[in-house]
Amino acid sequence: MSDDLRRMLAEASRAAQPHLRPPGPDAARNTLRRRRVMRVSGLAMVLVLALVLATNLLPRPTSPMPPLVPTPSIGPTVDPSASPSGPVSATPTVVPSLSPSATPAPGSSPSPGATPSGRPGSSGQPVANPSPSPSPSPSPPPPACVDIVEPQITNATTPAPATMTFSIAPADLERLCDGWQIRITWAAYYVYQDSSQMMASANDFVLSAATPTRTGRLYSEYNCPADRYFYFGAHTFPETIPAGEHLDLPAWSPGRSTGLFRQHFLNVNC
Repeated sequence: MSDDLRRMLAEASRAAQPHLRPPGPDAARNTLRRRRVMRVSGLAMVLVLALVLATNLLPRPTSPMPPLVPTPSIGPTVDPSASPSGPVSATPTVVPSLSPSATPAPGSSPSPGATPSGRPGSSGQPVANPSPSPSPSPSPPPPACVDIVEPQITNATTPAPATMTFSIAPADLERLCDGWQIRITWAAYYVYQDSSQMMASANDFVLSAATPTRTGRLYSEYNCPADRYFYFGAHTFPETIPAGEHLDLPAWSPGRSTGLFRQHFLNVNC
């Protein structure tokens, strides 16, 4: 082979080399990305066309046609038995409309059995309409509830040791409002050597709907029993009372052992 032919083949190989080289990884990625974009775009276009077709093919609600009401004819009613070939009467036959509220002409007498103010009975006589029954009078409202009532006490003058009972009467329980509470405070004294009074027993508690009855224990009073105080509410009693004195509370009938009480004392003498 001559040198010129070799040179020509070498130049042809160099010229064709760019067209024979593989594309490489970057070119392959670009090709795949382009194909994926085209595929997604085609699917989106198909979905849009399908939605448009479905919207156009769906039946649209139509408003119902209003019912056709025949227009009443206002005019004379012609007798249909008249022959069309015969002469037409100049005076048409008119059917008068009867109204239940029509007023009779002056001078005309009402038909028998007509009852303008009642309903005809079996004998043709009018029956008067029954009078409406009177409405029942409203019941009086229930009495308003109260928050405080006066409790009762038993064994107030019983010699110690004993037990006193504090309670709410059943009639008062029904009058009390919901959530009521009543506090009771009491104290019992005995006479000391110098004639002063020393506290022997005392307590305070609350009466409520859950516990409407409570008890108080009177312990031994050693010497001569003295005053017993019962207070309707919270109160602090002193430990000692000077000789010849009493607490400044309204007196409660001495000698009574049962009854209502409110801020009082019992002077129990020896």
